[in-house]
Amino acid sequence: MLERLNEFKKYAEALHTELGDLKSRPSWKKVCGCSVALANFPDIIIPHLNPADGLAFVFSAYPSNDIRLVNLRKLFDLALEIMPDEKFLGLAKFLTPDEITNALLPHLYDSGNKSSTTVYIAAKLNIILNLEVFKTFLATHLWSQVDLVNMSFLIIPEEKQQLITLLTAAIAATDSQAERTSYSSFTHILTTTNPQTPMLPELPNVSFTPLPELPKLPGQSVSNPPTQASTELKKKSVAVKSNTLTKNNEKTAPKTNAVPNLTSLSDNKTINDAVKKIHTVFKSPKVKSAFSQNVENYAMPVTIGLVVIIIGTLLLVIFTPKHNFDDGATVTSAAIPKSWTDASSNRIITTKYLEADNDYRMGEIYLSRNLYIDAQKLFKDALRRDSTHLLARIRSGYCHLQLKEHTQAFEQFEEAQKQAPEARFLNMYIARTYKGMKKYSDAIRYYEAELKLEFNLEVGVEFATFLKTIGESNRSMEVLSEIQEKYPDKIIVLASEKDSEEKSE
Repeated sequence: MLERLNEFKKYAEALHTELGDLKSRPSWKKVCGCSVALANFPDIIIPHLNPADGLAFVFSAYPSNDIRLVNLRKLFDLALEIMPDEKFLGLAKFLTPDEITNALLPHLYDSGNKSSTTVYIAAKLNIILNLEVFKTFLATHLWSQVDLVNMSFLIIPEEKQQLITLLTAAIAATDSQAERTSYSSFTHILTTTNPQTPMLPELPNVSFTPLPELPKLPGQSVSNPPTQASTELKKKSVAVKSNTLTKNNEKTAPKTNAVPNLTSLSDNKTINDAVKKIHTVFKSPKVKSAFSQNVENYAMPVTIGLVVIIIGTLLLVIFTPKHNFDDGATVTSAAIPKSWTDASSNRIITTKYLEADNDYRMGEIYLSRNLYIDAQKLFKDALRRDSTHLLARIRSGYCHLQLKEHTQAFEQFEEAQKQAPEARFLNMYIARTYKGMKKYSDAIRYYEAELKLEFNLEVGVEFATFLKTIGESNRSMEVLSEIQEKYPDKIIVLASEKDSEEKSE
């Protein structure tokens, strides 16, 4: 068994490197030959394979749609906990719309890694969802900004405005703060961003570790295929489960490359377990009749009680004497403040600033992935909302600098320096801008100004490296001596100028 499993892994690895349709790949027949001998033991084999090999195993071992769907669910329960690699994504494109709908997409309703990974895979596979389902799975839990950006790929551009209208109506209709937050965040992303590629989800540092040893297998022959009777029984079981779920889950179906149906979710992946239980209970005829009987028994006493309470409250309000205050002040509801002061920075915080800060934080996510053009758009949006947002202005200049747009970068840095002359690393960014413009004397002046504000080790090394590059070796040695004096426990080795800049970001 172990020998056959290792043989399968070897051929699966070759399969990942080959191109074209699966059945036309040279290793496909060998993969199928190995997987047939392992097909009777999916609960043992799948946990011993990495996600990409597991997908190859399910594809090759189970040509029957029903059996394949059951084992795809088992695989995704494990595989979606970690970041999918290119091998996994390369095979995932061979999933049928029915398999995507019934095995992959139900994990949108999970929390944690599985939902983040599912959104990322769906975006990479160019899956398009029905607009109505967004309200449902957005409400299941709070999503990260990266997940919401990836979610925006699941809509065709022509339907984006229609979805914004739906979510705006949902924000007004819901009483849940969590739902309002999710709807508002996604609406903001749909309105302000236009990402070009899906972003890697922000998962905890989790890696896939296959189980170390195979357990003892049952005594039955490995090579015997499932009997016809057992196959028919499994088909009937899957059919019954699918029909039951279709009745219990009448939500609008997402579209997957055509118009597949999300109503056939697996029994442990419903849209909302709590809501499903409530609906299931009230669909039971016995409970419905008992409920009707209870309403008839208690309706009249409850109604009389409510009438007494309402009349009593009205009489209390009418006959309560009004109080006159000695100072003559009238009591009014407190007005909502238009601004407040941040206790740590003494900055006046306004609603415009908060809107700008939301754009700025989204820009930081793109910037952390070196997507400078997308990040720049968000920093510009932040500055349009509030031109005093210092960090957005500095980051806008930084994006211009990375895009070699030195004149625009200098304009942003100069404006930021008027606002905060002693902002950390601002002089260093101006020095880099001058360096890119070949104005070396100005670059030296701003490096010195940065070190005068605060002698930072990385900035000092970058300055010394720059001096050495332009032939100022003596001045470079002076800066190195100063660094060594301030950091005696450090051993300073000058790298290339590019490396020193990357370390000081």
